[in-house]
Amino acid sequence: MKNFSLVVFFRRAMQLVDDRFRKDRFFLFDVFATPQKRDVSNSARLVFERESWERLKAQMEYITTADILKAVQEEEAGKPVSDEQLREFFRTASVTRSHAIGSDSDRHANLWGISTVYSKPSIWLTINPLDRHDPVAAVLVGEDIDLDEFVKTSGPSAGNRSRKLVADPFAAVEYFHITVKAASEYLIGTNPPIDRYTWNTGYSAS
Repeated sequence: MKNFSLVVFFRRAMQLVDDRFRKDRFFLFDVFATPQKRDVSNSARLVFERESWERLKAQMEYITTADILKAVQEEEAGKPVSDEQLREFFRTASVTRSHAIGSDSDRHANLWGISTVYSKPSIWLTINPLDRHDPVAAVLVGEDIDLDEFVKTSGPSAGNRSRKLVADPFAAVEYFHITVKAASEYLIGTNPPIDRYTWNTGYSAS
């Protein structure tokens, strides 16, 4: 049997016809939390293996509660932290979380990477499809609707559609990707390569 990563297992489980995984809130929590904890732990291990960590650890033993409260007040005031040891500690903590999936640093890295490879975007566009009023979204959550011969007065009410989308967040995400991809190709006229929208979670928008 070929080995595969935990992320691949999560992705396949979410795509099964049996929707018990995608509707299980604890499973969805594990889908995001487990890879994040793994990435943070790997980054922390690399930090602890550096020679500079022993020096920083020795310096932090002399940090008092008053020093931390002062640093918090400086951060809230929009000022740089004056304590050099705390500044170095914050930089180290930032490096530890920078590779975690879904973190601000991870998203920024993806954006900068795309800009480097494909150049800067000329238009910033936000697409926010209204899923609870779209029959395509209703089909994705399991409603029996014939989209070829669609009757707008048939099907569940808006309240039922909303409740089903809330209960099945994977269907809501799938609807978003389908809609954005269709808008990009047919309204804007772009057809980017698939790997342009493939993130380090392994999930592709195609």
